[in-house]
Amino acid sequence: MTASFRTGLGLVSIAVLLWGTLPIALKLVLSTVDAVTLTWFRFVCAFAVTLCIQIYGNRLQAFKHLSAKQWVILILAMLGSITNYVLFVLSLNYLSGPTAQLLFQVAPIMMAIGGVVFYHERLSTWQALFFCGVVIGMLMFFNQELKLLTGQNQLLIGIACVFFSAFSWVVYTLLQKSLLQTLSPTNILLFVYCCASFLLLPLSEPSKIALVKPELFPVLAFLSLNTLIGYEAFTRSLSHWPVSRIGAALPLVPIVAFTCAYFAHFWYPAIKVDSLNLVALIGVATVTVCSIGASSAGRQPC
Repeated sequence: MTASFRTGLGLVSIAVLLWGTLPIALKLVLSTVDAVTLTWFRFVCAFAVTLCIQIYGNRLQAFKHLSAKQWVILILAMLGSITNYVLFVLSLNYLSGPTAQLLFQVAPIMMAIGGVVFYHERLSTWQALFFCGVVIGMLMFFNQELKLLTGQNQLLIGIACVFFSAFSWVVYTLLQKSLLQTLSPTNILLFVYCCASFLLLPLSEPSKIALVKPELFPVLAFLSLNTLIGYEAFTRSLSHWPVSRIGAALPLVPIVAFTCAYFAHFWYPAIKVDSLNLVALIGVATVTVCSIGASSAGRQPC
């Protein structure tokens, strides 16, 4: 196992674990704070910490060397990231957290396609087969919800929010990868956090943060750290793994989400737990095995 592969594996694993726990924490706070305000708060906290780190390390000079084209790419990546954040949190008003995470797994498929089309990455035959297995497993995993789609306007709104959130996130991912030769992952995220903090402020109600119950303050802190660490790990992983390989690992996120929801339910019964039938459980196993297989198959020594 090469050092680059191990580093990528560790970074992707951190992102998967943090994003898997994210919907549960969001659900706890959304009863008090609206989606846009909560997203703004997470961005502000991440911006403050990241800015201090970059100023201390004197790492802001890299922005001076960006060309006009690179600035355009950076701005488009930032808009994609903000859209992703807001739409995903909005979807939780219509869907359970694990279900939203499951639907978001259309993103890894789009990522793999984007990696092949825009970065000329190659998928081995085994990787392609494993990706097909991931899609089949996702359909099995979601079989109960699929039966309810007809006539369920609220569910359809939630699905639409997740789909466009996923598309925006893929655009952000593909664009930021092209900037990694010029900007560090932390500087890219700093720009995203900074712009989001100002762009979302007019749409936010910061006073609502003060209404959060004291016992939920640790949850707010966790959400901010989740943004900071999760996206830092994910962005850095792009320097070690191809986009298609990272996309293959991300379907593990809903597995982590469902698992965490079940454990959290015993501690906090208000957290909704979706029941899984036999077909869905087989889907869990299929997604897990095929996701791991697609992430490791066809790996070449670096």
